[in-house]
Amino acid sequence: MTNRSRLGSWLTVVVAAATLLLAACSATPDAGLLPDADIGTSIVHGQPDTGAHPYVGLILTQAPPPIGGFFVCSGTLLTPTVFLTAAHCIAGFDPATPSLVTFKEEGPYNFANDFVLAAARYPHPMWDDYSQFPDTYDIGVVILSEPVEGVGFGELPPAGYFDDTSQKELKRARFTPVGYGLQDSAPIQANRPMEPWDLARYKATQSFITVNSANTGTQTVMLTNNPGFGNGSGGTCSGDSGGPILLEGTNIVTAVNSFGIAPYCVGNDYAFRTDTSVARDFLQGFLDPGEPPTIDITSPTPGANFSRRVSNIFFIADVLDPEDGDVTVSWTSNRSGLLGTGNPLTYNTASMAYGAHTITARATDMQGNSATDTVSLTIVNDPPTVDIFAPPPGTFCTGEAITFRATVIDVNEIGATLPDARVGWRVDGGSTFATGKTVVQSFGSAGNVRVVVLAIDDQGATDEDWVDLGIEDCTNQPPVASITTPSSDIERNYDGFDGGRGQWYADVVLVGSAIDPEDGALTGGDLVWTTDYAGQLPILGTGTSLTARLYSTTCTGVTHTIKLTATDSDGNVRTALVRIRIWTLC
Repeated sequence: MTNRSRLGSWLTVVVAAATLLLAACSATPDAGLLPDADIGTSIVHGQPDTGAHPYVGLILTQAPPPIGGFFVCSGTLLTPTVFLTAAHCIAGFDPATPSLVTFKEEGPYNFANDFVLAAARYPHPMWDDYSQFPDTYDIGVVILSEPVEGVGFGELPPAGYFDDTSQKELKRARFTPVGYGLQDSAPIQANRPMEPWDLARYKATQSFITVNSANTGTQTVMLTNNPGFGNGSGGTCSGDSGGPILLEGTNIVTAVNSFGIAPYCVGNDYAFRTDTSVARDFLQGFLDPGEPPTIDITSPTPGANFSRRVSNIFFIADVLDPEDGDVTVSWTSNRSGLLGTGNPLTYNTASMAYGAHTITARATDMQGNSATDTVSLTIVNDPPTVDIFAPPPGTFCTGEAITFRATVIDVNEIGATLPDARVGWRVDGGSTFATGKTVVQSFGSAGNVRVVVLAIDDQGATDEDWVDLGIEDCTNQPPVASITTPSSDIERNYDGFDGGRGQWYADVVLVGSAIDPEDGALTGGDLVWTTDYAGQLPILGTGTSLTARLYSTTCTGVTHTIKLTATDSDGNVRTALVRIRIWTLC
């Protein structure tokens, strides 16, 4: 069967009016403030709610990548923390994916001030994406992280309302769907991108058709939808799923908006009945007051310090619910906001702000009762480390272009290093002459110089290193050596294991050159390749290119510093260096 539900879509993405249009949802862009705009007629040819049903709310659930935005539905507040909606609005999301609920009637919406965070989502356990159609089990509950007061509540109808009320009386009755859905139903409108300002609460009027058809099964009621195409009383469309079907003039939620058959939000409407034993048995566990759970944080240790690096904090709590029901645990920081949901929860310290944090763990049960515990911790800054890699201490000529290279490590930064702008070079006692991890500098007069490199992170922590050089006037200029393959600071997996040596190895192609002002290009034995790794002989070979076998005594890896030494006919020596880490998974 096609077009089985008006599936809400993603705001800023075309609202599908094709197969299985789930009644409700859409997605908003990731923005802190949704802009204001003129509001058309919502709920498809309906009327602005104008405060008539303040307990009907909008629920946004963050869409997974690469979709982005938010999945949009409607729903009804039954208690200060229990929000009734459709199962298809809340099923299938990662538990860590947040949902937000607001009872504001129209935009602009501010995520920081207008929404309440959902503590947990509970689709009916029998919901299976309409696989048991016409019995859909399309009902769900969202537990809010904090109580909502002052908007009133929806109420459930008497058990068996649609079965026990006469057909004549049902035909005379009128029903009020309320929701935040798409406001137009023509093909062009139904396929246009939804915009943030489309999210406004509207109401319509519907009439009862039947609870006995091939499409209703035992759980659904069929209602009229869009009578008169704008000249009548309106109906539901994408974005209205989960919203209530109220008995006109009351707060009685007779059904939950579920699906439609025809495209473009016309034809009949289908809603999941709340008067059946299937619905009432499911909801009972949420509506019984119950007793609040208890929670005790066991990890981390109070007052612990953690580096802000690519590492994890494990948040764990002991939780007990008197009714032995499901309990959701959310973790928040007074500095970094919501950390996530789960028990235990693993959280990366690189996403947390520096400084002292008070972490609150909130345990929320199925009735919305909650309890909290707190623990303090501090995210500390590790200072960077800097190491001059080139040149080695030695003698250089006046006017010679000298390449200075430093290795900078900052475990608190993405990539474990600092940007070039935070690495400065100077002659000791002087001002900075260049910034970056690799710079070139020459000196115009002879003498001894100490070149200092300073690394400073965004918290002001520093480290420095230096190299002592002798600068002299040269009558014969030295060669200029360079390594073109491999580049420095690369990683290579092992190529194999040498059983005779008991060592892992990687075969690495080395390519380099040296140009001497007097001798020209140097070749052969004038170019010598060596490694500093103590686990093998240092000489790798000579010439402009060769394949060298680099060894390691440990599977976790070692670092080789590869040096190309160039010597001209006058005995002047210059070197070029690269670092290569070879390793494998152990």
